[in-house]
Amino acid sequence: MGDTNGRWDDTFDVVVVGFGGAGSAAALEAVANGARVLVVDRFGGGGATKMCAGIYYAGGGTKQQRLAGYDDTPEAMEAYLRTEVGDTIDAETLHAFCQQSLDNFEWLQSHGVTFPDQFFETKTTVPPDDCGLYFSGNENQNADVAPPAPRGHRFAGAGLTGRYFFKALAASVAASGATVWTHSEATSLVTDASGAVTGVELRVLEGRSVR
Repeated sequence: MGDTNGRWDDTFDVVVVGFGGAGSAAALEAVANGARVLVVDRFGGGGATKMCAGIYYAGGGTKQQRLAGYDDTPEAMEAYLRTEVGDTIDAETLHAFCQQSLDNFEWLQSHGVTFPDQFFETKTTVPPDDCGLYFSGNENQNADVAPPAPRGHRFAGAGLTGRYFFKALAASVAASGATVWTHSEATSLVTDASGAVTGVELRVLEGRSVR
C-alpha cells in the first residue's frame, strides 16, 4: 500500500480486496503458493457469502453422492448443466467447472467447511438442517440427457448456513498466516508508467480490526 509518490506503508506480494468466499479462496491459494498476503474489507468481512443460504452445487462423485447411491461423473454433470445454462456460459468455462467440481468440493472441506452426509430425496429449495445433499435442480426431469444425480450440497448448520461457510474459511485464512484488515476500504490502484498495478491505496478506519 502507499501513494502515487511511491511512499509505501507496507508491502505484500498479494493484496486481496474483499473478504468473502472468493477473497478467502484467493488468499488461501496465494499463501499456499508462498506469497505474503494482505486481505482487506471495507466492512467486517463475509459479504454476500455470509448472508447466503449455504448451498454449494457440486458433482462428479462427492462422498455424499456415493453414500446416497449415485455414481455421478463430471461428464454427466456437464451434459445436464448445458441444458440449463444454454449459451450463457461458454463451453470451456462450463467444462472446467464440471471437471474441477470434485477437487474444489474437497478443497473446501480441507479448509474446514463441512457438509452433512444425510440425503434428502425430495426436490426443494433448501433441505432440512440435518441433510447435506438434495436435488436442487431439474436433474430428474432431464434423465434423457444425463443420468440424474443430486448435486445440491448444503453446508452444515442451522437455518441459512452461509455464515458457517464463511466462518470456516475465515478461520483457515487466519491460520494460514495471511494478514486481514477489516474496515479498510480500497480507494484506488497505484500503477507504474506502463500501467501495471503496483499497489493499492486504502482508507482505513481508526481502531480497525487487524488479524
